Amino acid sequence: MRAKSASALMAALAFATFARADELSDLAAKATTQQPVLWYESSQPEQIALVTKAFNAKYPAIRIQYVRIPGGNTIAARIIQETQANARTASLMTSGSTQLAPLLERKLVLSRDWQALRVAKDMPQTPFAIPVATSMFVGLYNSRKIPADKAPATWDDFISKRFEGKLGTWVRPPGFVDLVALHGEDKTRDLLKRLVTLKPLLYAAPELIAQQIAAGEIDAGIGFFHSSQATIDSGAPVAVKFLDPTPINTIWGVVIEKGSNPEGAQVLAAWLVSPEGARIYEDATKRGNPWLPGTETAKRVGSNRISQMPLMDMANTARISDDFSKILGDVRAVR
Repeated sequence: MRAKSASALMAALAFATFARADELSDLAAKATTQQPVLWYESSQPEQIALVTKAFNAKYPAIRIQYVRIPGGNTIAARIIQETQANARTASLMTSGSTQLAPLLERKLVLSRDWQALRVAKDMPQTPFAIPVATSMFVGLYNSRKIPADKAPATWDDFISKRFEGKLGTWVRPPGFVDLVALHGEDKTRDLLKRLVTLKPLLYAAPELIAQQIAAGEIDAGIGFFHSSQATIDSGAPVAVKFLDPTPINTIWGVVIEKGSNPEGAQVLAAWLVSPEGARIYEDATKRGNPWLPGTETAKRVGSNRISQMPLMDMANTARISDDFSKILGDVRAVR
């Protein structure tokens, strides 16, 4: 009897696996008969070209057309405008959580069971979005000016009198907003207010933080890991410290239901969060998926706690973001 039960269970599991594979295959087959998958994101075209080349090695008949929208903060507005005009629009958007809310309000987002397309169940997700990668908020400092044994290692170390007038950060507060999830709103607000008293330099582009540390204009900063890599890779004396908690700003994959090729967009999105796709995307953009153990991002975060506001807690996230933006607005030196 036990043998029969075990056999039945194995058969059921085999059928379930086949069914998932078949659903992915069906979507891929349908996608080949449609227009190219129009993909909106903020990464450089040459970076995404490496990603689409690898995707097409597996799905050669699904065409991808990439459109870069710098900063990524106007993607939703463009999709809404194009949809209202009955014009061709994105089938896939990869962007931050703030871009999802207006699309959900207008019911433009496709909802589905992502696990049926082999998306790992322990990866944070909703029917509307899956995590393609993250931007990680980290500490940065000039390793030539600051020896390793005196390097800042915690949030309090970076936001201290030691760096008064010699500290830089981004003009926008998303890293601090996501820190709230584990650090708490009051504690994070106090940290941000303390930062303002240090007269930091605020930069309009995150990559400028590492560049100015390398140039010796500031001694330390708080910025994004991926936007610092070009400077670090050049051999500049910029060291990185992953702080605990490590705030992350997730790049979510969102399929637009009325896009040019939603079937192909689902296949592409599922591939981007697979071990293969995640590795290719991380190599190209320097933004990785911390929920996949094989990525460099997961290794770098290590045992640190990941802090991120819940995706669907959009109203609260927006409120905190507005509050923190006003606090940063007290700083006059914006570069």
